[in-house]
Amino acid sequence: MIKQKKIFYLGFFIVWFLYFQYLEKNVSFFIPTNLSIDDRIPFLPVFIIPYLIWFVYVGITYLYFYKKDNDTFIKMAKFISIGMTIFLIICTFFPNGLDNFRIPIKDPSNLFETLTYYMQLHDTSTNVFPSMHVYNSLGVTIAICHYQGFKHKKMIRLFCIILCILICLSTLFLKQHSLLDVFASGILAISIYYLIYK
Repeated sequence: MIKQKKIFYLGFFIVWFLYFQYLEKNVSFFIPTNLSIDDRIPFLPVFIIPYLIWFVYVGITYLYFYKKDNDTFIKMAKFISIGMTIFLIICTFFPNGLDNFRIPIKDPSNLFETLTYYMQLHDTSTNVFPSMHVYNSLGVTIAICHYQGFKHKKMIRLFCIILCILICLSTLFLKQHSLLDVFASGILAISIYYLIYK
């Protein structure tokens, strides 16, 4: 039964990704989520590093708990799957995005700008509410902090918490998400946390 659950959650991400790609290719209009206060947040390409590390962070955490601890994996996967499903529902019925907010890099002059340039080519500014970058970062970090195997490994937990904070900040400093997107992810994460872990 445990094995079937684990396979189900892995299959979920394939279906989720395919549907998300469908949404991305069929955006005809969207509700702007950026606010005037977002314009005061500086654009800092150096934050492309934690933004990209997110992919490795989430991937490695999934693989680690998939092999190491069934209970932690299932709780984490359930937490993230519920949030990602809610995200798809919101984006299906309320298409959203950032309106004239992203700062495009046309002539990158250093590594950070070059990485940001290529990220902008593949990561659109539509379907951003709530931020899955933020929500999934919180999801895997919560799983790490709850894992009994790391109970006495404070440095690992501290490192992951700091990394999570940097990833969340990166979505703002790269102009990939608005404050509204980030706060919505936090509220969603708190709600699902009490549903799964409490």
